[in-house]
Amino acid sequence: MNKLYSKLALLSVLFVLFSCEDENEQSSTPPKDNDRSFDIEHISEQIAVRVIQKVDNTIDEDSLTQKLLPLMERIDDFPSDTLADKTTEVILNTIDSTKLYNQLYPLWIKFQELDSNQLLQVTVPVVSFIEEKWINEENFTKVFLPITQKIDETPLRNMSDLAKEATAKITVIVNQVNTTFPSLGLAPNYEQIESIINASLVTAKPVISSKGAEVVANELAVIVINQFFSHEQLTQTFYTILETLQQKDGNTFIGFIANWVDINLDHFESEISTLLSALIEAIDPNASAEKIASSIINLIDDKLTEELVYQIVYDFLSEIGQE
Repeated sequence: MNKLYSKLALLSVLFVLFSCEDENEQSSTPPKDNDRSFDIEHISEQIAVRVIQKVDNTIDEDSLTQKLLPLMERIDDFPSDTLADKTTEVILNTIDSTKLYNQLYPLWIKFQELDSNQLLQVTVPVVSFIEEKWINEENFTKVFLPITQKIDETPLRNMSDLAKEATAKITVIVNQVNTTFPSLGLAPNYEQIESIINASLVTAKPVISSKGAEVVANELAVIVINQFFSHEQLTQTFYTILETLQQKDGNTFIGFIANWVDINLDHFESEISTLLSALIEAIDPNASAEKIASSIINLIDDKLTEELVYQIVYDFLSEIGQE
């Protein structure tokens, strides 16, 4: 299975989670076209609220207690770190990926049923993230400013060298976007970019002293963004990817999502084990196995938080597509 599409499938389902008030409600009304200022932190927070509810629903506390009891009854037989490792294994094995699959599959169906306007809105957070982090006037102006500061001292015959230098800086930005979102496959025509930059630099030379390097850098940023990296171009690119995803088999991708949850829980296995080790050392050795098991479950409830899921989701949104 293509890992790239798998990760995009997860992203899409998370956005559907974000857009639904509850499982019985249809997708919310899409925001207006000019409502583009989605905050990636806010999105991660809202997703975390819904994801933690679903993960919580996969944990059967009664079943977990019964599985912990045999270990707690032998608390004196193991060093605290060994007991913590064994307890962690029991806890992670209690997260039922099959049940999670059954909860997420209907969301995939909702995603497949999104119409073109709703699907377009799913692109908003990703495109906004790209624009806020990389492709914006402020960032491009900073990139071009060291170039435009050289215009006055550079002969016209050497202006093409400045254009090459500026284009190389744009290439770095595009590579950063493609590393984070390889599915977008941004591939602007660098020859055209270099040509336009060269023409702009030549035009700016007679007026650079009056306009100033920063103004020229900003004008150049606007030209390059509008012609090669406009909001509409980025949106259409990601929209096409999501449109393709709607045709994919949900069984395959939801299975991946359930496994992804398992993998990320495993990622925190060491942290959970360390917490449990400290807890077990502090436990009253005369306490009942039931009370000890209850203490451990309470600890997991405290630690398996929206903040934890928020960080997982935020990191995922920031690094999606990396192999």
